Amino acid sequence: MKDDRKTTEIPSFLKGEDNSNEQTMEIEVVPEPVRKKDSIEIKNKPKKSSQEMIISFLLFAVLTVILVIAGINIAGFFMNNSGSAAEAEPTSSPTVEPTELPGFTPTPEPVETPVVTTNGQGSLSVLVDQITIRNSPSLNGEAMGTVYSGQSYTVYDVQQADGYTWYEIDEVNGGWIASDGSWVSYTSN
Repeated sequence: MKDDRKTTEIPSFLKGEDNSNEQTMEIEVVPEPVRKKDSIEIKNKPKKSSQEMIISFLLFAVLTVILVIAGINIAGFFMNNSGSAAEAEPTSSPTVEPTELPGFTPTPEPVETPVVTTNGQGSLSVLVDQITIRNSPSLNGEAMGTVYSGQSYTVYDVQQADGYTWYEIDEVNGGWIASDGSWVSYTSN
């Protein structure tokens, strides 16, 4: 067998000695054995069929799409809540029909209209939050009280005045309420 050992001289400054007494030291260099690239072998590993590979790919693709959509939704949530109104999607808000304020009856410009009496009797239901009761079928009539949404009344007389239909709901005291056609639901007898 061949001796593969090599001799190398160690410099004196590494030995901590002065240069006058040089020594040599032998270092044995042994070549490393060649290893296989994959030192672990897996025996009898079944190969995936093309159907299994397609299913794996489709599952991966679906999960990727789900994660991308979730990421977009999360990013959109934080962007919409950061005060950036320019990028936020418009949202629809319910339309609120104007109603009368407490104790307020709309007063359009007075129009000279003749008072027409129909002497009709019937019933009505209030459809808006509230309507002011007046002592005469006129915007100039004195306020006597208020009727509220959902209440029903017997109608003793119906008249047209000041651009409104007036309904007498209190025959004894002369209580009248006005409607523009959408404030009450009237049914004649």
